[in-house]
Amino acid sequence: MLNRFISVVTATALFFSSFSGIAYAQASSNIVSDVMIVGNDLIDASVILNKIQTKPGQYYNNELAQKDTEKLMKTGDFDSVEVDKMLDNGKLIVTFRIHEHPTISSIDIQGCKVIKIKKIQETIHSKVAKPLNSATLKNDLERIRALYDDKGYANAKIEYTIKESTKENEAAVTFIINEGSQSYIREIVLSGNTHISNFKIEWAMETKPRFIILFRKGIYDEYTLKDDMWKIEEMYQKIGYVQAKASYEVKPTKDNDGLAVYVNIDEGPPYTVGKITIRQRKLHGYYATNLFYEVGIYQGGIYSPQAAEKDAENMRNYYRSLGYADAMTSIKAIQSDESTSSNVIIDVYYEIVEKSLFDFGNIFIAGNKRTKDIVLRRELNMTPGDRFNYYRMETSKQRLMNLNYFSKVSIRDKTSETNPRQKDVYVNVEEKDAGKFGRIGFGAGYSSVDQFVGFVQISQPNFDIMNWKNWFVGGGQKVRLRADIGNKRQDVIFSFTEPYFLYEKLHGHKVSLGFDVFARNSNYLAPDYKTLRIGGDIRAGTPISFRWVPKLGKYIGTIRADLTLIGEFINVDVDDSIDLDNFVLNDQASMNTYVHRKVNPRTGRVHKIKYSEYGYGAFTTKDKYLEDEEGTYIQFAPIFTFTRDTRDSLTLTTRGGITKWTSKLGFGTKIYALTELSHSHYFKLFETFKHKPQMPFSGPHVLNLRGSIGIATDNTPMFDRFFMGGPSEMRGFGYRMVGPRDYSGDNPLGGTTKLFGSAEYTFPIYAFSERYSIRGAMFVDIGNVWWKKRSYDVARRGADGSWHSYSETRDNAGEINMSIGAGIRVNLPIGPIKIDYGYPIIKDSEAKDWEFMDGFSFNVGASF
Repeated sequence: MLNRFISVVTATALFFSSFSGIAYAQASSNIVSDVMIVGNDLIDASVILNKIQTKPGQYYNNELAQKDTEKLMKTGDFDSVEVDKMLDNGKLIVTFRIHEHPTISSIDIQGCKVIKIKKIQETIHSKVAKPLNSATLKNDLERIRALYDDKGYANAKIEYTIKESTKENEAAVTFIINEGSQSYIREIVLSGNTHISNFKIEWAMETKPRFIILFRKGIYDEYTLKDDMWKIEEMYQKIGYVQAKASYEVKPTKDNDGLAVYVNIDEGPPYTVGKITIRQRKLHGYYATNLFYEVGIYQGGIYSPQAAEKDAENMRNYYRSLGYADAMTSIKAIQSDESTSSNVIIDVYYEIVEKSLFDFGNIFIAGNKRTKDIVLRRELNMTPGDRFNYYRMETSKQRLMNLNYFSKVSIRDKTSETNPRQKDVYVNVEEKDAGKFGRIGFGAGYSSVDQFVGFVQISQPNFDIMNWKNWFVGGGQKVRLRADIGNKRQDVIFSFTEPYFLYEKLHGHKVSLGFDVFARNSNYLAPDYKTLRIGGDIRAGTPISFRWVPKLGKYIGTIRADLTLIGEFINVDVDDSIDLDNFVLNDQASMNTYVHRKVNPRTGRVHKIKYSEYGYGAFTTKDKYLEDEEGTYIQFAPIFTFTRDTRDSLTLTTRGGITKWTSKLGFGTKIYALTELSHSHYFKLFETFKHKPQMPFSGPHVLNLRGSIGIATDNTPMFDRFFMGGPSEMRGFGYRMVGPRDYSGDNPLGGTTKLFGSAEYTFPIYAFSERYSIRGAMFVDIGNVWWKKRSYDVARRGADGSWHSYSETRDNAGEINMSIGAGIRVNLPIGPIKIDYGYPIIKDSEAKDWEFMDGFSFNVGASF
């Protein structure tokens, strides 16, 4: 019985064993053992294998093999591709049989006269001894056509033929060109436009009539014209004409000297906003109310699809600032029953799907090869575990860009793989090449202020005093050594700043600490007034982040508090204002007129002041207000500064502003106090050629409004009073020459009260890239500085030669100055260049006719 049982079990085992062996043999025969490429002569097999997904070791999939075949055909490199499989000793072999395009044996170009054959050969991508590719040939036709379009041959006809060569698998290509006649766009004729002017439409169009003076080629390009029609329709949509349609027709001009583009516009009826409904579930009370601040359209106003889309995006970002990182918004625009043929009313429904709340998870940083990780992390306005906030990510990106260490910064979020309620943040940067030793700058300039000045500067904005192995780079510290040497001033300064002093020991609190050592010899502040200042300072500061209501959760800039303790040795040297020997009698005058001749050190001109009233010449031997300033000072002062900065960029600011309040208390030889409050705000008016960033005149148009007010005690020394005039404030007036002066009128005395305002409009001229550009500027400046009344004891000589004394009082109280002008702004990798020309239109009683800004500055910097 036992033997019989063993026999049954053994038989059963053998049966199943044989069955599993068969199954295994069938399964193993379906596994790809090898993939072979057959028929390729020009393209290496490894290149083809990298493009397909069928690989050895995988189960054979017929559908996947067919997709590989289609993928190879789409490359355009092959005439045909076939795939088959076979078993060889139980191994599955997959073979891709390739039939390659013939090789190009020759390329012939016929009919070209305007453009040289060599130029066409360099332009096309088809080359002799390369595989023939039909897609490449079609693209070559467009490349040749673009050459003729650029020359004004819009009607040129280009085609190609392929002829088999006598050799096997070779072909000859011939491009046949019929150039036609040269024609340019001579005029653009608009019709049908009532609500947008011809000027605005023609300005927005990329297609322009030929005008050599403005470097307009007047090239006819069908694709560009179609794009222009889309731009025109978008312009109308933005002002509420949603159904507007633009079409064009190209005809010869009446004089038959070129082409005329006739643009017809069907404006359609205006669209206005009806009901606005926001459907959401998770915000209540104050938070829900603030959601409406994100909606720009309003009932009864213009309806624009672009404006509605922008509102939806603003609401989504608002939700993302409150932690709803995956919030989605959608828009439904439904025509109201109250619409008429002349006015279409649109009811707008915003649907918001909030989804889940998220916190910040891990923060990953990549791309920083030299800069330490901590340098980037301390600039981030987000911490793992905090509530997710979209605006914190945006401001973190801007703060990293403002470091000026990186040419590119990107920040994105992704749901954490370990915690589905968190968003991991990925920060990727691309570092600038600042050289091993930092930036070495040198340059020279000339202006009416400094005359000739040369400078040399060594700076490292990403310095690391402890990292000698990496050439002292990567710690985020800032060090600078600069020397300016010129006719009128000589400056030397060494500066060091640790932006985050004891960052880790202070538990992440951001405190900056730095110092400066300087020596400044200035001979340009006034013709008869020279100063030498030697000293140093210690600086400390901290930023304070703020949130702004009603944009709840939206991070708006920082407020920074700084304290500087400065100590200086100051020497002031004052020359006599007037020398009696410079007074001569002018016998050629119609009456006895005394003329004061004096060379103005600032301009080099011979300056003449004539006093002909009653035949007397008036003068003073010296100015007591300047004389009182002469001497040596030992001064110490704490300087308190509070700054709020909301600018969107430091290179090309288009939005936001900067407010600064500075107070100084002087101790030592003189005890005095002063305070100044200034604000500068930027408004982006509009943007031209937004979709063509490197086209001439493309970029934002910006209005900058700025102003300042200052007050100081009456005993404030001249070297710390308020001055105005020159490149920074009151352009068009002589440097520091706005406001009170000495009796001669050549030396500014400064003031203890200051008021200044400016409006500047800048516009794009040419953009080299997103960060570097040339811009134009137009401006108006208004302001003045005031001081106390000044009385002078003046000697007067009569016609008989005898001298008489009298008193004279001067005061510019209540007077104002104004100037207008234009300029150029150039942002380059070496730094910004700013050139302005201003012209005074209102001058106070102490200004002189010959004073204006007649200097230009030019600076160059380079990195090594």
